[in-house]
Amino acid sequence: MEAEETIVPTPYTPWEIETLVLRTKDRFQKMISDGTLKTTTSRGILRIPASEVRRIIEEEIEDCEQFKMGIALALATGIIEEFGLDELGSVVYRRV
Repeated sequence: MEAEETIVPTPYTPWEIETLVLRTKDRFQKMISDGTLKTTTSRGILRIPASEVRRIIEEEIEDCEQFKMGIALALATGIIEEFGLDELGSVVYRRV
């Protein structure tokens, strides 16, 4: 009986981290506008508590990890394959 293969998502590229942070910034702005993000004012400047920043970034990372795990599973089961690289050096996949 074969040992079960562990499926691990690929690590992040610097570009993916930058995109994640920028996407989070946009998400902060939207959440402030619709009132779903706790904010405070200090000396007339709008502030976001560290606990809220942590919560949102953790949610973004969790979403990204779920996506990456889906890609890893699809590769492992042969649903998709690596096709090449895009102009930023990220892997491009195609359905098999």
